[in-house]
Amino acid sequence: LWSPMCEIIVSIEDQVASLDARPDIPLIVEEALANAYRHGHAEHIDVKVARSERGVTVIVTDDGCGLTDGEPGLGMALIARLTQGNFSLDNRDGGTQLIAHLP
Repeated sequence: LWSPMCEIIVSIEDQVASLDARPDIPLIVEEALANAYRHGHAEHIDVKVARSERGVTVIVTDDGCGLTDGEPGLGMALIARLTQGNFSLDNRDGGTQLIAHLP
């Protein structure tokens, strides 16, 4: 959905179970892409999905304007619920990075 509006590079490790079996992963990625484009005005977004000690880690990094002082919305509440609070959202030089850990 977002690829006509910005460049998106996706990397999914072979060891990650089928995304059809993990509907939480696409939900988190979709919300992160929406936030990066709508709020951060990102032109380039990197998405990485990999196995980790905790289960699966989703990392979404963009080149947008970074975080604003606005209140988190429903999307971030969804991410918090799906990750059981195991996520971080940080400003980076020239963008934002979401790291979400899923059991």
